Amino acid sequence: MDRCSDAAGRKACGTSTSEDAQVELDRPTLLVVFGGTALTMAVLFYFDVYRRGRAEIAGWWCAAVGFFAVTAAGFLLDELLGLEWAYDVGVGFMVAANACIWGGARSISGRSAPKFVPVALWAIVTLAAFGAGEAPSNLGRAIVVALMGIALAWAALEMRRAPAVARSKAIFVLVAAACSAYYFARTIGLLVLGPEHHIFQGLFSPGVSLVAAMPVLIVASYSMTSFATAQLTAELTLLASTDLLTGLLNRRAFMEAAARRMAAVADPDDGLVLVIADLDRLKAVNDTFGHPVGDEVISLFGSVCRQTVRSTDLVGRYGGEEFILLLDGADAASAEPVCQRINDLLAAGSEGTAQGRVSASFGATTVRQHDTLDGTIRRADQALYAAKRSGRNRFVNAEDG
Repeated sequence: MDRCSDAAGRKACGTSTSEDAQVELDRPTLLVVFGGTALTMAVLFYFDVYRRGRAEIAGWWCAAVGFFAVTAAGFLLDELLGLEWAYDVGVGFMVAANACIWGGARSISGRSAPKFVPVALWAIVTLAAFGAGEAPSNLGRAIVVALMGIALAWAALEMRRAPAVARSKAIFVLVAAACSAYYFARTIGLLVLGPEHHIFQGLFSPGVSLVAAMPVLIVASYSMTSFATAQLTAELTLLASTDLLTGLLNRRAFMEAAARRMAAVADPDDGLVLVIADLDRLKAVNDTFGHPVGDEVISLFGSVCRQTVRSTDLVGRYGGEEFILLLDGADAASAEPVCQRINDLLAAGSEGTAQGRVSASFGATTVRQHDTLDGTIRRADQALYAAKRSGRNRFVNAEDG
């Protein structure tokens, strides 16, 4: 009997007899084309996408197409040289490749997939294939095919809830669901009809499976490239707007966001308050304990700000040890408890450290209708200087003066 060299393989999908096989495609040629396509995609994807940003999705897809290439190589060695162990290894890599597609889809949805899953599945399937000998059961073959169907179905579900590029997301979900349905139909065919039935051979022969797999590989690569590019763009945008030490908005990003927020104020009662904060005696901390300790204090302040402000508020690092906040739905007086809470957390977080308890001073002003951002900052800055002059570690409202 001829060897079956498709995704589920001779041991996973059975063989065909001369009576059943009406038209037999040239399997070695198909394997060379499929393997060459996968290998080319793996190389191009690695150098053109993965190395540019090391995005997790790009890593998963490099592994997937790489495993597809190894799968084709294993099947081809078995087809041409009769190396059955190479075929068994290839079956394992085919399952691992589908698991990598699931891992990539999961990373797009914002949840990391365990890296050991593809390796574990490869080991289990390969060892089971070696142990099955020359006559694996239809149940064993069906389990291998079903594993690939489950991986792709799960990938489609993960992608449906991912905040991905709309068109690429739809294409990926459609392709993954269709391929999963094909694997599940093949599983049922193995259990109900058997691998040598003429209907099974007509629908799930090695040639049909490989021809169907190539466009799936191409379409999925297009989708994954779009996802990886979008993920890299989002990461670069985040880096461009974030202060690396504190994780807060940097000065440019804060000023742009605050200007937009202030321009949208249509009513004086909308309630916006701008606060400028300055860490007390940070220069003395740097001079005494060194700049790394000073950086720890700055980072701590950023952390307590994130714990305190709401998602509707803006907070950024204004420069050096100065920070700036735009609080929504508040006035300068009601902002005082917020600033006091920040100081309380700052003192608690620094207590027992080398530099001891640290504090900050705050100057605040209510945003008036038609105010410019620069003018509002000047008023808050004057209030901050008043807080510094009056002893630090306190809050001053510009309107009180």
